[in-house]
Amino acid sequence: MSYNIFTRWTLFFASALGLAGMSYLQIDFGTLVQFGLKTLLILGLLTFVIQYIGLPLLKRLKTKSTLQQDTQEPDTENVQKLKQARKTVQEKYSLEASSYKERILKPREDAKRAQNERELYRFMGPAWKGKGDVLGGENTLRSPDTDQAGRDAAVHRQLPEWSNEVSRNIAKQLKQVRSNKEAKKVIVLPDEPPDGTADSILVVLRTPIGTAHKRRFLVSHTVQVLLDFMTVIGFHQRAYTIATSYPRYLLGKQADSTLEELGFIRQVVLNIEEIEL
Repeated sequence: MSYNIFTRWTLFFASALGLAGMSYLQIDFGTLVQFGLKTLLILGLLTFVIQYIGLPLLKRLKTKSTLQQDTQEPDTENVQKLKQARKTVQEKYSLEASSYKERILKPREDAKRAQNERELYRFMGPAWKGKGDVLGGENTLRSPDTDQAGRDAAVHRQLPEWSNEVSRNIAKQLKQVRSNKEAKKVIVLPDEPPDGTADSILVVLRTPIGTAHKRRFLVSHTVQVLLDFMTVIGFHQRAYTIATSYPRYLLGKQADSTLEELGFIRQVVLNIEEIEL
């Protein structure tokens, strides 16, 4: 209420002061109206220039300055976050690869090792299998019994000592080869190029269990890099390979070929398939 009264008295005194000034300076009403119209016209013109020319120009200059500043000074925090994300993904793939080795590869290798040992014993162990018969005339007079004849035949037909030594050497060599193959290979994937990088390609690997893994590579990278990526996500190169969808073609035989040489551009979808033994 007091505010409205104050406003009214202010307008009253301002009007009275204006009329007193006009009387004192002898300014007629027409000149005053003309001056007011000119003032309003100038204010309108200035408002138009500022609103439709000055503000867009100022906004454009400010945007350009911000882009230049971002280009000159990269965001260190975002770079650190990107490196941390890559490290997390790499650790996840390494964990999946280790889990795959423990769950699938190791039992498969143990079964294969047991089969090799059985075959080795079969071919390098005692040559007599089953009942057997006596081969010499002297032993016939000494062992007329059938079971005893079989045991005597087994004793006479044991392999010589040198063959057992050869068997031990072969077993030792097989064990050494398996140890060398089981030596852990550290796979380090090249840095993933950012989205929009020239000469980059998006590779999608579809797994036999229905999942898909995406990653960007350069067209200069070889097929071996894709095989390493397949190993990192949990599918070992000794049991799996990469193939195109249609026409179906296995890429494991061209590990040294680049993606550009194979005609892959922008994006390609490949399948992870189990190697047929």
